Amino acid sequence: MAQTNASGTRNTAGIGTAMADATANPTTTGAASYGMVWNGTTWDRVKGASTASSASPTGVQAVSLVGYDATATTWRPVYMDGASGLLTTNNRSAITSFSLAANELGASIDTTFFASICVAIRIMNSFCVQFEGSLNNSDWFPVTMWHGGSTTLVSTTPQYTGNTHGYRAWQTGLYYGPATAKYFRINNNPGGQSGTVNGHYQLSAAAMPPPPTSGSLRCGNGRATVNATSNNLPENSCRSVTVKAARANTNPIYIGLSAPGTGGTAVAASSGFELWAGETLSVDVANTTQIRYIGTSGDAFTYVWIG
Repeated sequence: MAQTNASGTRNTAGIGTAMADATANPTTTGAASYGMVWNGTTWDRVKGASTASSASPTGVQAVSLVGYDATATTWRPVYMDGASGLLTTNNRSAITSFSLAANELGASIDTTFFASICVAIRIMNSFCVQFEGSLNNSDWFPVTMWHGGSTTLVSTTPQYTGNTHGYRAWQTGLYYGPATAKYFRINNNPGGQSGTVNGHYQLSAAAMPPPPTSGSLRCGNGRATVNATSNNLPENSCRSVTVKAARANTNPIYIGLSAPGTGGTAVAASSGFELWAGETLSVDVANTTQIRYIGTSGDAFTYVWIG
């Protein structure tokens, strides 16, 4: 359709022109009803889809949802679950590497807008590192992370070394846990370390499932020979330990407990819990290293633990 201006001049420009993306502001009425959107510079045709799922949609109007990312400075697309078509929050940050020298504190990581964190420790020349969280980026405290690296079952309790400052990672592998505080960091200076550690970490907007708590109990057992020096059991993350003095013992053995993180408090015959041959003792502890024992050289006991 041609247009006539106020002076009576007919304007035929644009008649029969094919529609296209990046079209400038029209100067004449189009022959069709354009479904157009302004991209800030030029006009584009509104895209659509002829089917429920299409890589190059045509025919039915489609929409794109966007939102600010974790930095609140960049717009990013909101994704749909491929199976259900529902909005998904399974968005992850970029994989970031870290390398810490001996006694070095890792950089503070802002976990705002993320629900969980995964840390991959590739090289552990240090004795251990500690995972820490903070609400104000100033006061830092140990946080729980679960280990899924070299064991067939993920531990149901945090990895524990028997030393001070709480929960620590003492071997390579994957560690994961909730982003419980606003800030997170990796500390290679929990009491002073002499080696380096490096790896990667990634934040996720999806909450990670908790470690298994039923149908996959961790357990173990062992035998220890006592002497006149206070010793502790080998390390195993656990919930409870049962000790039984050997029936062949001719003297009592003495059991003591050390609190988590103390490095082991010595037990003496004058203060330990006395067990004669065949007697048992069950205690709830976080790690078998908390069990201390002393007695007469040659006597022994057996023990079982459940994690």
